[in-house]
Amino acid sequence: MKKTIPVLLSLLLSLGLFSCGSTSISGDNAVYTNPAGSVSIELPGKWTSTDKASDDTIDVIYSNDAAEVYIQCLSKGQLDYLAQNLDGYADYSTVNNLGDILMDAETADTEIAVPDYIINSRAQSFTLKNGDDAVKGFVVFMESSRCYYTCLAMAVDEVYNASEDKLVESVLSIREITDIPEETESEEN
Repeated sequence: MKKTIPVLLSLLLSLGLFSCGSTSISGDNAVYTNPAGSVSIELPGKWTSTDKASDDTIDVIYSNDAAEVYIQCLSKGQLDYLAQNLDGYADYSTVNNLGDILMDAETADTEIAVPDYIINSRAQSFTLKNGDDAVKGFVVFMESSRCYYTCLAMAVDEVYNASEDKLVESVLSIREITDIPEETESEEN
């Protein structure tokens, strides 16, 4: 993900005037699942999975490349030595996944509704500017009884402004759908 973000940000920022007529994310809802089959999200419209998604992530781009949603789901057992609580996980995820975005962004704490199985969460909105162009989004760090999650949604300014409610509401559709491995293969050996 860390190598994907600079490329995507460059693409999003270069699309100040993207070619689609509509600036709103729209269409029938579809469910997107990570390759491991452990987490899913329901999103409106047509999204395409990136080829850089790892087994524990959902990484989808909206049909006109003007928006991205990224979700990572890691079991607490996988992170036991790195994160003892949600704050530790948020620090880990920020450094390892989101540093390229949040380092230069204007951020603010925000409130975002989360699914019922989430026991703790914290969220930030952000704006990243490049001249007159901007990318807006939010990141939500979540904790369930078994897992930690990072949910990032971002879009070109006009698309985000027109679709923020839909992106925020999609957080409620995130589901744990199978058992999450407690240890990675390298930890077992």
